[in-house]
Amino acid sequence: MRLEEYCHEEALGSAKKAMQMDSNRMIGMLVDAEYVTPFGQGFVSMSSPTKQLEVLVRTGKVWHDGDPVLRWALGNVELKMDPAGNIKADKQKSGGKIDPIVAMVMGIGEHMKTPQETEQNGDIISL
Repeated sequence: MRLEEYCHEEALGSAKKAMQMDSNRMIGMLVDAEYVTPFGQGFVSMSSPTKQLEVLVRTGKVWHDGDPVLRWALGNVELKMDPAGNIKADKQKSGGKIDPIVAMVMGIGEHMKTPQETEQNGDIISL
């Protein structure tokens, strides 16, 4: 199954509200703007949700039950900072995968864009 077909099936086959994709990877794909939204991977897009994830972790609001994949991915993360003080996850020195952490940051970022008075019952999927 092609990625486009998977996105379409997942979004239309359930009550999901939004799916985020790296905006650079969306180039050339035919995507339905109703359910797939671009999410940049640069400092500006990633900084606020990365900082929010840190707050959620430090306050005990993120629970992963010792998931070995998340623990492994988090161990590969190094935070990079630009001159303006924006941060984002980076794997440059470790060379390992950080995809689950980036997906979590993207989901938090999408949630932060949604007005708080709006109830969100759907899942957020990051690709």
